[in-house]
Amino acid sequence: MLASYVANPSPSTCLVFISGTAKLEKGSELVKALEEKGYLKACNRLRDAELLKWIREESSRQGKSISGESARRLLDIAGNSLRDIKGELDKIILFIGGKPAIDEKDIEESGLECGEESVFSLSDAIGRKDLKVAMRAYRRLSDEEPIKVLGAVARQMRTLLRIKALLRKGTPAARIASVAGLFPRHAEDYVKRSRLFDEPELKAAILKLLAADTDLKTGRAPSATVLPRLIMELCGRGGR
Repeated sequence: MLASYVANPSPSTCLVFISGTAKLEKGSELVKALEEKGYLKACNRLRDAELLKWIREESSRQGKSISGESARRLLDIAGNSLRDIKGELDKIILFIGGKPAIDEKDIEESGLECGEESVFSLSDAIGRKDLKVAMRAYRRLSDEEPIKVLGAVARQMRTLLRIKALLRKGTPAARIASVAGLFPRHAEDYVKRSRLFDEPELKAAILKLLAADTDLKTGRAPSATVLPRLIMELCGRGGR
């Protein structure tokens, strides 16, 4: 029905589709119809490498340079929402004033660290499967957008899974930080945390995070229950 509507749409309509999949289904009748008519504009979520590139380009556009490590630190703090990254980058640029380059110290001193430390505490508690501490950390994040918290937790769980795979392949500990895209001083903590999960658990956690993301974006479940339920699941309590 929608594909036939594309042939003669209302000129006053702006129609936006939100997909739960990572990529467009190029073979679907609707996508083909939209492409043929020139109506298709895909707004896919940027990957980490693309976000890091965007941070460097946006910094340059605003007259600042930023190191690769500093860009990674900003990404770790802000999560993978481009809107949040833009907001935090703007704050940093205002904070440093006339300074030509943004370094890691600027990011840590600009007042952006608190939210990340709370998310780090949440992720750490989840890694230890300590539900009580995880819920206490979650309550400290009550003012944060659920999607932002979810993105930060998802990033850490993906990192743990990546480290797990690297350890299984016998990757030297000295190389794990660079291969996994971590700061060297944080690598040891991530390695320790990765050992608290086995690979099937981490893969199942990624699927749970995806389901929670869908619930938040579609309203399929009350937003106030999505993250607490997810925390319980990741801590090994309850199921879907």
